[in-house]
Amino acid sequence: MGKTYEENKIVVGRGEDTNFSYRSWSIIGPENDGRWRIGLVTSNDNEIDLYSTSQATLNTWHHIIMVYDGSNVILYINGQKEGEQEASGTINNPNEELYFGAITPNKNQYQFNGSIDNIAL
Repeated sequence: MGKTYEENKIVVGRGEDTNFSYRSWSIIGPENDGRWRIGLVTSNDNEIDLYSTSQATLNTWHHIIMVYDGSNVILYINGQKEGEQEASGTINNPNEELYFGAITPNKNQYQFNGSIDNIAL
């Protein structure tokens, strides 16, 4: 059987818990429906989840960008804008640990099953 999409797999993120009070931001996916998701938590406890409009192609590299400019969260997939949502406040918990491929080392259910390359902050 080939690879399938799985829910809540963390590509990269800051913060170590599924409780949004301890998270800052994350790039997640592809989800069960094949879409990428970004999450952002701001200082006023707003949690923003934004989903791509297109489905990921498994076994293919994807370029995923999350932008927060203080008033909007924007998701780009392979150079195309796929979502935008208004947001305000500073990014929550900016001093939390930065994780690649997992939300924490101890929560295997969130570990990304794939390759990650060229992360830039």
